Order: sequence, then structure tokens, then C-alpha cells
Amino acid sequence: MGTVLMMMMSGSHFTRGLRRLGQASLICFSFLGAQMVSDPVLAVPGLNSSDSVKKIVDMIKVYSERNQNVNVYDLEKELRNRPRQAAQALVDLLDTNNKNVQLQAASVLERLSNNPDFSISDSSLKTLIAILRGSKEPEVKASLVRVLGNIGPKNEDVKAAIIENISGDAEATTKRNAIEALAKLAQQEKPEFHRKSTEILVGILKGDDAPSLRKSAAIALSRYHNDPEIAVPALIEALNDNYLLVRTAAVQAIGNYHSGAEAAVPPLLKLLEEEPNEGIRSSTIYTLRTIGKDDQRVVDKFIELLDDPTLGRSIMSYLYYFGDRAAPAVPKLIKMLDSSDRYQRQYACRALGAIGLEAKDALPALEKATKDSDASVRSNAQTAINNINRINSNGSM
Repeated sequence: MGTVLMMMMSGSHFTRGLRRLGQASLICFSFLGAQMVSDPVLAVPGLNSSDSVKKIVDMIKVYSERNQNVNVYDLEKELRNRPRQAAQALVDLLDTNNKNVQLQAASVLERLSNNPDFSISDSSLKTLIAILRGSKEPEVKASLVRVLGNIGPKNEDVKAAIIENISGDAEATTKRNAIEALAKLAQQEKPEFHRKSTEILVGILKGDDAPSLRKSAAIALSRYHNDPEIAVPALIEALNDNYLLVRTAAVQAIGNYHSGAEAAVPPLLKLLEEEPNEGIRSSTIYTLRTIGKDDQRVVDKFIELLDDPTLGRSIMSYLYYFGDRAAPAVPKLIKMLDSSDRYQRQYACRALGAIGLEAKDALPALEKATKDSDASVRSNAQTAINNINRINSNGSM
């Protein structure tokens, strides 16, 4: 067969990787997790679809103890068909002093919990949380925290256990997984419970944790929108973070606070002016469009940057959001109707139509654009003309 293909994956990447490569590929898998091996993977002997969940989980236990290389996907595939039984059996398997068995049970449980039909009984959940709290193994804790995030806010202990692994002295991967798990809870728990989560995430963002954790905290804050008075000042402060990914995450998170983020407009405008990274500048434009739709300072800055070689097109595509506030841009927009870039012509038509009556000087250029070679330009030009004339007609009545 030639060189044996060796891949070591963890978490959900393992399952996705196996799906891409196909079940027949030679995947060397070690039940020790991070250890690389060169032995060819073995089919699971005696496995068939009628096997009970207990038997399949027992196989995982035996192969973990022996550190024997088998196609774990075969085992997981059977467990996926019976998620509730599998969850209980794997949690039972977690309750062991054998490090390899516990790690493998946690890893399989994590991957299974990514499935939308995954479920777990109250008693198994209680056991899982107890094992998480008692474990000294970072990899086990990291996997179990992810499981809790996937389960959601089933009871108060779930959130409490997640928070313990953010606020305590947990290893970095566990802490990051806990932050991401907390973010998942925001989608399901009641808004009145968001304040505590927001305060914890702000503490991470403003603290001296690793940049990757501050970035994760900023991303998580984008899910919690009910306490902008707590989150937005911390996110504004993070715009000055030394690390690019933290600044980017902060910019994007602010854009999710549709109200209460007005204080971020001046520092974002400053960032747009001073930040050398084009990726952050592009994200800043999007955020300003969202939170500064009614702020003339934002409109004026956008008009100023219409000629920017890297950001101009993005700004053009957003300009129509501002309606008649963008009226000072009419002379520039008229010129852009002659651009060789069909998208620029299209966006110019849209913006002029949104401006309305104050764009009446653009009517001759728009009439010309109705004969453009591009169908989208022609359509947008006609729509703009109709809108300007409609507003003019209503105003004359």
C-alpha cells in the first residue's frame, strides 16, 4: 500500500477528517491520543450493527487499556445511532482511574455531543459534572467542558461548572473551551441570566490572560447583547490591544450591540484612520455601518473614504443604508456612474436611489445608466429614478 497515512486529530476535527478521507483509508489511531504510531489501523473485530451500546463502549474500554489501534469511527458510528444510551454508557466509562480510558471516553463523548440529536439524562449529567470537577487531566477537562456547552443550560450546575473552568486556574485549552461553551449558552438561556456571564467575559478580556483567551472572550461577548453598559466599554478598551486577533474580535463584537454601542463610534473612527491592517479596517467599516447608521460622523468618514483603493467598494456597498444622510456624496456618486467597474456603478445607483430627492441632480446620469451594458446597473438605475421622482412628486403635492 506504500507509505502509511498517519493523521492525529482531536475533537470534532477527527470525525470530519475521517469523513473526508473515507472509512477505507489507512488512518493510524492511538487510544493514547497525542501519541503518533506507525502501525496500520485495524478493523474492529466482531463488530456489527446489532451490538448493544454497552458492548461497543466495552470495546472502547478494552482497546484503550491495550492502546490498540482500531478504526474508532466504526465504533462511534454505531454509538451515534443511539445517542442517549451512548451518553450514559460513556459517562459511566469516565468514572475510572485509568487515564487512557477516561481520556478516550471524554473524547468520544465530546464528538458525539456535537450532533443535534445528542441527549443526556439528568443523572448522567450530574456524574459528568462531578467527574469534570474532580479530574486533574487537562485533556479530559477540555473535552468535558465542550460537552457541557453542547448540552446547553439544562440546569444551573451546567453553567456553574463551565464558569469554574473560566475563573479558576484551568489549563489554557480548558479555559478557552469553557469560554466558547459559555458563549453557546447565550443562545438558549434567558436574557436575565446574561449579566453574570458578561461580567466574567469582561474580566477575561481586561485581564492578563493569553491573547487567544482574550480573543475568545471578545467573540463570546458578541453573543451577549443585553448589558452593553458592561460589555461595550471593555470592548472599546480592547481596540487598543497589542494583538491583532484581539482587536479584530473586539471590533466585530461591538457590531453585534445594535443599541448601547454609540460610545464606540469615535474610537472606531480613530481606528479606521490609524489601523494599518486592512482586515480590521474592513471589519470596522461593517461595524460602523451597523451601530452608526444615524451618526453623521460615520457618513462623512465613509464619503471621505469612497476613493480609498482597498475600502472604497465596501463603503459603496453600504452607503445606501444611510439614506438621505449620504446626500453630500452625490457629486462623487455621479462620477462613479462612469466607472469601468460594474459593481461600483451598481452601488452608486443604489445609493443615489436611497438618498432620494436630494439626488435629483443625478437624474440625467441615471437616465444614461438605464442603457448600461450590465443588467443589474440598468435595474438599479431605473429603481433610483423611480424613487427620486416618487419623493419629488409626493413633496410637490
